[in-house]
Amino acid sequence: IFFSGKSLAAKTWFLDPSKEGELIDRIHQQSYRAFRELGLQDFALFDFRVDREGNTFFLECNLFCSFGQQSVVNVIARNSGITNENLFDMMVENSLLRRKK
Repeated sequence: IFFSGKSLAAKTWFLDPSKEGELIDRIHQQSYRAFRELGLQDFALFDFRVDREGNTFFLECNLFCSFGQQSVVNVIARNSGITNENLFDMMVENSLLRRKK
């Protein structure tokens, strides 16, 4: 038996802001809260699941990132107009600013 690691009933989709703005806002709010309460700095990746009724479930927070060209943080930055070099510069600057405080 071949097991792909995914339930046959599971469906994957990407959120469409024009149709699912309220759901996206809820996920943003939950992400910001988790970021603050966990005392995180700079970045984190949150894994959520959404059931058919639109209920969100926070599964985990991932703090590791490879910073390779296809890494999630780098792809999001690039899609926002931030180059890899700018992203790394921002991270170093943020770290140095914290050190000065």
